[in-house]
Amino acid sequence: MAGYIGRAIEQHGVPVFSSVIYLRPDAGHRDPGQYLQTHPGHRVLVQYKVIRLSELEGQRILDAGHVTR
Repeated sequence: MAGYIGRAIEQHGVPVFSSVIYLRPDAGHRDPGQYLQTHPGHRVLVQYKVIRLSELEGQRILDAGHVTR
């Protein structure tokens, strides 16, 4: 993910916002929403939004009209 974000910023010069979507209710509960890699004198931190579909209120989304039927 860090490589893709870096290339997108380099080539397009725009901010990149990443998300990870978990489909199963038992997936990703320990995901902190970031990836951190450290080496002496260097640190790479990539933050992303964690979305768990099982926690979304499906009926509210349908009622809001954002979904075409």
